[in-house]
Amino acid sequence: MSTDLKLVPQPEGSEPDPDMGIIEFSVGTSRTINLGNYESLKIEASVTVEVHEGVDWKELRDNAQKELRRLLEDTYIAQHRPKT
Repeated sequence: MSTDLKLVPQPEGSEPDPDMGIIEFSVGTSRTINLGNYESLKIEASVTVEVHEGVDWKELRDNAQKELRRLLEDTYIAQHRPKT
């Protein structure tokens, strides 16, 4: 799973502090499933979250990661459900 951060612009020459000034982040993941017979299915999902002042971005990130995992699992199950 990957996470990209968008920080509030910092003064030139200063080191960015990821705990201060995060205004947006993106979380993404993908899974490739071997279907056999030289075929595969790639499932990708990502979400971008806006962070408001005073909100813990790490908690938002953890929730976004959990939701993405659930969505991937649901998609995998739907693709492997026996056809009726």
